Amino acid sequence: MATLPNPRRERFAQLEAMATEPGVIAKELKIALSTRLTWLHNPAVVKRINEIKAAAARKTVMDLAEMEERLSQIARADLTEFVKVEKDGSLTITLDGPNTAALEGLDITDWQGGKGGRAQTRARKLKIRDPIAAMDLLAKLQKFYEIPPNFNDNRQYNILVADELTKDEIRRLMAGERRQEMVSDGNDH
Repeated sequence: MATLPNPRRERFAQLEAMATEPGVIAKELKIALSTRLTWLHNPAVVKRINEIKAAAARKTVMDLAEMEERLSQIARADLTEFVKVEKDGSLTITLDGPNTAALEGLDITDWQGGKGGRAQTRARKLKIRDPIAAMDLLAKLQKFYEIPPNFNDNRQYNILVADELTKDEIRRLMAGERRQEMVSDGNDH
């Protein structure tokens, strides 16, 4: 639905959708509480309030497409997007670019000292997010590769043996001992 034709009712719907205290809305719009109650019973106004609330709820949680877009911006970030070279050769940091999602931090330190406070410096440190980490997360989101599941193999085998000689041999093998050499009884056949 488009905006309400009455601008006061549209503004009321916007405030009502986002408000926590009803009295604040009446004061801000300079309307009586009875008018507020009348507008809240108007089906068009109620529908518009619900639309605004639904739109706000959708915007609070980042969907997959938005995550992919943000990570792509970080992965494509370039330091030169934030630094401008002036005519006199000085560098200026600009934060009005389209890719501010890639910006991790900006630290500006002013120092003044020396005789009479004449020595002044301004240090600027600009840090952008790690593009490799962003590409890794993006690949996981797009399922380019999957991490194998981690599981414990705790299977047990029960081996039934018919004679004691085989039972002793299996016990030695499980203990890590080598197979027993055949013992000759002196009668080679």
